[in-house]
Amino acid sequence: MKRLMLISVFMLLISLAFAQELGTIRFVIGTVEYQKHQNQAFKPVLKDMPVQLEWNIKTALAASAEILWNDGSVTVVEQNQNLSIRDLYEDATAKASWRNKLKRKIGNLRLTKDSESSTVAGIRRSEAEAEEKADLYWGFEELVDLGVAIAKYEEEKHEEAIPLLLKVIEQDPLQKDAEISHVVLILIYDQLGNISDRDRQVEILKTDFPSSQFLKDLPQP
Repeated sequence: MKRLMLISVFMLLISLAFAQELGTIRFVIGTVEYQKHQNQAFKPVLKDMPVQLEWNIKTALAASAEILWNDGSVTVVEQNQNLSIRDLYEDATAKASWRNKLKRKIGNLRLTKDSESSTVAGIRRSEAEAEEKADLYWGFEELVDLGVAIAKYEEEKHEEAIPLLLKVIEQDPLQKDAEISHVVLILIYDQLGNISDRDRQVEILKTDFPSSQFLKDLPQP
């Protein structure tokens, strides 16, 4: 009897291990279904439903679903697809790897830049006041600071971050801040599932910054 109980507990633990929840369905549009195992019937996918490794997911025409993985990354399943959760998860994990590399490099560059800025003497108050009174002062458009744009990105306020990053690039397309802005835009568009805009930023980065340290870590269009 005890042996039977131990076997039952062991089988239960195995079952729980294979039923590991990797993320949740963030939204569903149209007819989206899932299948726990092959040869089993498909069932409707619901918003906030947890997803498991052994599942398959199927979308009809004009349908789509978004999976929010436990690590915070997102996968969009487009219309008319029949895919395994395992494949989607492995692809998302691989993407997370290059994302993390880019984030670390951006963070290191920002730390270096902040350190260099702290060593430069500030403008004296009298000079600053004189500049404000200059005739041409009010003719200049206020510059966008890259740090503000990245802060919006880190807060996941993507709709606010995107125009700020584009403005940083417009201010001087070939400066270091523009290079970093392209990289942050790549990360944002990828997270939003906007692959065409992501790949466009990759191509611009290759053209304008052919020696960029970020290029080797980027997804290839």
